[in-house]
Amino acid sequence: MIFVLISQEWFVAIIIIAIIFPIISVIALMMVIEYEKEFRLLKRHAKLEQEFQESKYIQLNTQIQPHFLFNTINLILGYARIDEKEKLIKSIENFSIYLKYNYQIQNQLIPLYRELEYTKNYLEIQQSRFEKLLKIEYETDSKIEDTLVPPYILHTLVENAFQHGLEKKPGEKILRIISQQENEMILIRVLDNGVGIEEKSMEKKSSNYGLKNLKSRLILLFGESNISLTLTPLEEGGTEALVKFPLLLKKRGVNYEDFSR
Repeated sequence: MIFVLISQEWFVAIIIIAIIFPIISVIALMMVIEYEKEFRLLKRHAKLEQEFQESKYIQLNTQIQPHFLFNTINLILGYARIDEKEKLIKSIENFSIYLKYNYQIQNQLIPLYRELEYTKNYLEIQQSRFEKLLKIEYETDSKIEDTLVPPYILHTLVENAFQHGLEKKPGEKILRIISQQENEMILIRVLDNGVGIEEKSMEKKSSNYGLKNLKSRLILLFGESNISLTLTPLEEGGTEALVKFPLLLKKRGVNYEDFSR
């Protein structure tokens, strides 16, 4: 057998290492366990925050402006009183589709062409109200029809144009809807020749609840720095509502048509 002689200093060092190493290992293990607990808590907090934001978004989505509902009901009652059966049936059909969309939609994002279809249904009811006095123009880039947008985004802008501009204007009423792409952003414009607005900022108009609701939903989806929502008076009279948000394409494996069934 071969014996290796070591100095007293080395012997003491080995003893100290043998004693300290298990202690360090236990401390390191406790730190790892604590880190894992903290990580799980942070992950759970993030999940709860996401669920809260989704719940808040859905709540904003389901809020319906009563103004349009009252006007539509009055329109239907008016047709019933004067026995305009064809207009009455058409208005009820459009109103039924409107309600179906509001109560069946579940997705946070839908294709732009679906939102446009829904808005056209809303405009059919407005056309019944104002008949030949209302003229509507559409300018939509076919390349972005499949891009994803928050539901009610166009409808909210259009409804705002009627509520705060066109309904108060006598004579001819003109509404223009423009959808286009600018770099990596989607721009949606709604222009009207209504009575106009005094302030450029929608935040100063307490009655613009629908637009504030829309802005809140856009912030929840994209972040405040990535969106823009403005109202601008037009020189020739009327107002331009402009909303900008990031371009999003449809994801594979996700069916965005379920809400319409």
